Amino acid sequence: MTWHDEGRPKDGNLRHPADGQSWKDFDSLYPDFAKETRNTKYILPESDAAKAWVLRSIGAAWRGYKCRIKKKHFYKFKDNKTRWKKRPKNIPENDFLDLLSYWNKKEVMNQCLQKRNARKAQKNMHTTGPKSFARIREEMMNENPNREQPDSAQVFERTRARKIGNVYCDTYDDTTKKIELMKTYQPPEGMTAVDPFVAVMGKEHDGHCRLYGKGVTKTLLRKVNGGDTSSEAGKRQLAVMRKEIEEDNERKKAEMRKELEEDNERKRAEMLKEIEEEHQ
Repeated sequence: MTWHDEGRPKDGNLRHPADGQSWKDFDSLYPDFAKETRNTKYILPESDAAKAWVLRSIGAAWRGYKCRIKKKHFYKFKDNKTRWKKRPKNIPENDFLDLLSYWNKKEVMNQCLQKRNARKAQKNMHTTGPKSFARIREEMMNENPNREQPDSAQVFERTRARKIGNVYCDTYDDTTKKIELMKTYQPPEGMTAVDPFVAVMGKEHDGHCRLYGKGVTKTLLRKVNGGDTSSEAGKRQLAVMRKEIEEDNERKKAEMRKELEEDNERKRAEMLKEIEEEHQ
């Protein structure tokens, strides 16, 4: 809870929301609140599992936001003069200057190139964009007459669907082949049947739970559902997390509202006292 203040590298680069001007403005506006570094600027649930999911989601949203800014205002132009002239109006000038300085570093550019090549080498990438796998599973369940959870093979096919006219960085041949193998899978004679998705794609890595989205792991599912890692377990786990988040949001919003009201009232009283003293 204190890493952003005590452990975060403070080298002038825009690495964390705390490096942004909005965060600094909030601290200036509410100095008493900012004094205690353990105070959170996000509404976080009490459950460890739900809290970890929220923090991972915030981190992913932050990285995705910087990625979109870089694509639109850095890669799009050839020189820094044009980038500065076309800079986004919703980002403070000092923050964007920090980003330009960071993105122009040779070691950073090399890292980005390596990661870009690694992404291009990936196969069977999903095409859902920012839409969560939880929403897709919910939609598929609602489309089913019996409201049954989709199996892994069905989710894989749905999340790899391609729209006519869109441009993709890899071919669809390997994905099409894998989908067909899942649909026609038959276990070898005398062997125990396994999930067609696992039979085609191979076993999952330890702790990883594919086709559930960010933050959902086997360990998490076992912890919440007592060892059951089925599709129904995933649904129940997400429902529990959603409920905990909503309840904690309402409670913490009320607490924060009360604290801000008390702080504003105290400042108002101090200001009135100062005015009265000036006129005496």
